[in-house]
Amino acid sequence: MRIIKIGLTGMAVSMLLAYFVNTAYAAEGHHDHHSHVSASQMTMKEVMRSLGVELEKMTAAIILQDYTAIEQSAKHITNHPPPSKAELERIFSILGEDAEAFKACDLAVHNLAAELAVVAAKQEMKPILDTYHAMIVKTVECHSAFRNKAAASP
Repeated sequence: MRIIKIGLTGMAVSMLLAYFVNTAYAAEGHHDHHSHVSASQMTMKEVMRSLGVELEKMTAAIILQDYTAIEQSAKHITNHPPPSKAELERIFSILGEDAEAFKACDLAVHNLAAELAVVAAKQEMKPILDTYHAMIVKTVECHSAFRNKAAASP
């Protein structure tokens, strides 16, 4: 029963992510942990849509206890392409002094996704659920802290 409850929470969060994306939400800062990813021309909205789709896949995989798919989704979230350099500059200029807190929040979500890939490989549901929950909570905290300010600018 706990798996279904967490899964439904994840689906609700996925819907929330879609809402943020559709209101021009600029949620995730990108910095050193994306240095391994090739240059991207994606907008923040496109990045967020992609992450939302991957989160939906992960939630479904958790409900089905498909450990391989959980691990793959976690890796995709960890290694997603960043927005373009121009888009990042725009976001950081909007956030101003909040840019560093934004980057820290992004890094925390990134690290939780990486941790989730590791625990998924061990095929133990309790640590998966705990890490998934922490990742969702941090994601929503990040959105709550930065969404309005980032979305307010064109």
